[in-house]
This record gives sequence, structure tokens and C-alpha cells, in this order.
Amino acid sequence: MVQELSTAAALVTVVKALGGWGTSGVLFVIVWCPLFAAGYMTRIISRSINSQTAAITALQRQVANSEKESEKRALIFTNRYDNNIEFVKNYEKLAGNLTDLVHVNVQAMTRMVEKITANQWCPIVRRKGDPDE
Repeated sequence: MVQELSTAAALVTVVKALGGWGTSGVLFVIVWCPLFAAGYMTRIISRSINSQTAAITALQRQVANSEKESEKRALIFTNRYDNNIEFVKNYEKLAGNLTDLVHVNVQAMTRMVEKITANQWCPIVRRKGDPDE
């Protein structure tokens, strides 16, 4: 009840103050003040939108840079994969060549053992007989 009375008293005070302004003063307060307030609020909202637009643009640039970095990393990994494939192929060739080399060496050692056993290389031992005797 006290609040209602204080609100009513405040309204009476406002009406008395406006009563001294006349019709043009009241129209000014009723028409132009809301227009000025709307213009001011529009300006504030416009600034807010501009700052948000700038922030969105900055985020879009960051996303674009991030995508470029991701593409570079993907390309690096693709190149590494291709290099590994080439490495494995070369290793397979090398392993095949080493297998052939070991095979040839075993054949040569086998022939050498056969010749030593047959004693065809040492004429002195051949004249004397079997070296194990």
C-alpha cells in the first residue's frame, strides 16, 4: 500500500512538472524522447553487430588456416606413406639380391669342399696319398 502511494505521488509530481511545459513540451517528451532513445539503441546494437561480425570473420580465418594446416599434415603423411611403400619395395629387391648372393656363395663353397675332398688342388698330397692317413 505504501509503495502504491509513493508511485502515485511520483506520478503526480511528473504531471505537475509536465504541466508547466505546455503542449509542445509534453509532445516533445512523448514523441521525440522515444525516437532519440530508439536511435541511440540502434547505434549501440549496430556497434555490437559490427564487433560480432569482426569476431566471426576472425574465427572464419582461423578455421581456414586450420584447414590449410590439416591439408598440409595430410599431404605430409601421404608422402611418408608413399616413401614407406617405395622403401619396402627397395628392401624386397635388396633381400632378393642378398638371397641370390647367399645361394651363389653356398654353391661356391660346396664346389670348393668337393674339390678339396677330391684333392685336385694340391699335387703334393695327391702324390703322398690321403692326408688323413
